[in-house]
Amino acid sequence: EEEDSGSDGETAVEPVPAGVARRTQGRGLDYRHRTLRACARLVTIGDLVRAHAARPPAAAAVDWEGWLRDHLAPSDGRRRRRGPTLAALQSLVGDIPPSWWSAAQAHAAQLASPGPAPVPAPSTSEVVRTTIMPRMGWKLSGSETLKVPLAKLSVRMATSMQLDDVATRRADLHEDYERAAQGLPPRAVVRREDLPAAAAATLGAIRDTLARLWQKVRWERRHFETLWRLAIDAVPLPGNSHMPLARREPCGCGQHGHGGAAAEAHAAAAPPRQHHFWDCAVAKAVVAQINAHNPGPSPTSQAQLWLVQAPPGFQQCVWDVVVMAAMAATEHGRVRLRGMTRAAAALGIQTAAAAAPEAAVAGAVEAEPDLDEIPPTQLTPPQPGVNPVELACPENAK
Repeated sequence: EEEDSGSDGETAVEPVPAGVARRTQGRGLDYRHRTLRACARLVTIGDLVRAHAARPPAAAAVDWEGWLRDHLAPSDGRRRRRGPTLAALQSLVGDIPPSWWSAAQAHAAQLASPGPAPVPAPSTSEVVRTTIMPRMGWKLSGSETLKVPLAKLSVRMATSMQLDDVATRRADLHEDYERAAQGLPPRAVVRREDLPAAAAATLGAIRDTLARLWQKVRWERRHFETLWRLAIDAVPLPGNSHMPLARREPCGCGQHGHGGAAAEAHAAAAPPRQHHFWDCAVAKAVVAQINAHNPGPSPTSQAQLWLVQAPPGFQQCVWDVVVMAAMAATEHGRVRLRGMTRAAAALGIQTAAAAAPEAAVAGAVEAEPDLDEIPPTQLTPPQPGVNPVELACPENAK
């Protein structure tokens, strides 16, 4: 058996060469105290406190092998002499931070003293519930300091954070819609902060407008769909690059998506939404019907129609319904024109294809409304001898 060197009365630690000290600096305790690392009962600081407190005096007669077995329990089979082993214990104590060593001694004394049993250590689940979870939470977007603790999270706040990206994307699409309605350059060309102050102040109002329509106008929800889709450019129009499943085909009016220099120039200047809901013959026919009953001196502008801004002479509650009906009529005429153009192209009838735009315009303008579906707010015809148009707007529709 291999034996440790030294005498029974030795208490000092063997000096470590400077090179070895530098190589072992920063290593773990088991690396720096190889004599003790094979001891099965010397694992924690508490084990060290108990072994250090029970170490025999230097000159006292003691069953050394029994002490080793009870307090250290070496498992490597090496024979350990008393002096070097006790010196190694003292060296290990010197490597423990003084505050840790004092706390471990106090705890060991508390366990050994008579009195009430010490409070047991909390379970893992209790630590998670009382310590970890109160420190968990979320940072709100746009703020580095405002946080939502887990315990105070509500359904409304969680829904808002989950849909934050969707709301941001919708706000960007609404701004694109407002810019197109007012003839402002797109966001990719001019940033919002670079726009004139008057123009920038008008952006962002469409969200409140749509919310007002949804809450105030009592009408079948399908009549809202076209305006809602148009505001986020979600109408499946031919030519929309962000809708890969939309069919690629020219407009039946012959001014968008066809070959030729003039048609290509128009398509480049007018995106699909701009063409189908303002420049197309179907849209122009619907706007012409509105202008025919416009009491104001100026025709209806694109911003007034797209942004639901009542022109002079119209009450806002009436104009709300006029806009949604006009958008639905334009979409109806566009779909009808597309169907007639496809049917004519399939049959190879050139005359029918040429007459399709006029027929679609007539269908969009002359379609008789369903009296059961007209909302309570409606436009009344002008009375004889009255120059402006009277608009009936019941109190419950304002």
